[in-house]
Amino acid sequence: MSANPIAINAQTPSEEREDIIILDLNKGNFIQRLAFSNSKRNGSLRLFWLLYILHYIIYFKDIYSTDQLFKHYFNVNAQLTSNDIIICSIPPTGFLIKTYKLIKKNTIPLIVDYRDPWTYGYRILNVNHIFYLFRVLLERRAEKNILSYALNVFTVSESLKRFFPRKIRGKISVLKNGANVSAINKERITDQFDVFRIIYSGTLYRSQLKDESFFFNLICFIETNHIKPGQLELCFLGAGQELLLKKIINKYRLNDFTTISDRLPLEESMEVMCSASVFLHLKYGSRSKIITSKQADYLALQKPILLPLTDHGDIAQSIVENNAGYVCNSKEECLAALNELWRKFQNKESFVIERPADFHYKLSREYEAQKLVAIVKELMDERSSEASPAHKK
Repeated sequence: MSANPIAINAQTPSEEREDIIILDLNKGNFIQRLAFSNSKRNGSLRLFWLLYILHYIIYFKDIYSTDQLFKHYFNVNAQLTSNDIIICSIPPTGFLIKTYKLIKKNTIPLIVDYRDPWTYGYRILNVNHIFYLFRVLLERRAEKNILSYALNVFTVSESLKRFFPRKIRGKISVLKNGANVSAINKERITDQFDVFRIIYSGTLYRSQLKDESFFFNLICFIETNHIKPGQLELCFLGAGQELLLKKIINKYRLNDFTTISDRLPLEESMEVMCSASVFLHLKYGSRSKIITSKQADYLALQKPILLPLTDHGDIAQSIVENNAGYVCNSKEECLAALNELWRKFQNKESFVIERPADFHYKLSREYEAQKLVAIVKELMDERSSEASPAHKK
């Protein structure tokens, strides 16, 4: 929004803005402090979701909910009118519920931006099925009411859009997550390195590790081609908390070929990713309608993408449509892809996929932000036209 200061009192955002509130949930109630200072930080998601449910039972609201924002800044009667438009991005859903309750009585327009599903859509990764049903039972009605009230709704893909009720879809627009293009130094996207590097970026979920065929295929490929440690490196950037991954790496004797890190700062992660020979995707179990933001980053970094076993869905479709790599349907196809990539590495052929001049921009978060701005401007113009004396006459 920085290039289009039409929101937040028409001021240009800056780090010194007094109306940007940083919320510290570690200063919340006892359950919030316990959840955020201990269980989630230490990777105990089971305890975190238990505390989430307990918080809902006691307080009947999302564990992320806080009155800090509203007490300190969001005084509807004093600062907002029906000429304003509120955009609320979720998760967390607690902010959206609170916002809706405050603005509905003043008929202030609301735009809802979904970065993850709520009760419509797939169950969020790493969320227990029982907990998901619990949320649907308690929160579906609130979501339906908010969707009916909302002026416009954004979601990240056409697949997610189809999860919503038909009567709502007419006001849903797709705004993708977009790539972190501004953090990529294009000059560092090089053709050759001394190591054949397979990189997986970001969080790794247990559902992605139910099928171990990639690891089996990789050790077969290594042994068949007599590849030694130091020639090939399998990198997992950001998966350091997943203990199951480490067990699988040990099971398939890939320890000497594998590096696993905790989540890295964005610029550091992009620097490492520029050195990839190929990027790795692992399908999310039986799910086909998930497309994570890493896909946009992979595409922006212009190296081949390997999906060792197709998801028959959004990830495979994106790779095929962008001519971006390999979608495999079997062990044989996965091994053939690895062998082709290895041959290119040995022959010092380029891995960089040439793209049109505007390719990066159309993948970027800035491009998606421009789409958001255009939609909001159109809505504001419509409201101004409806409120004008000529229109009323």
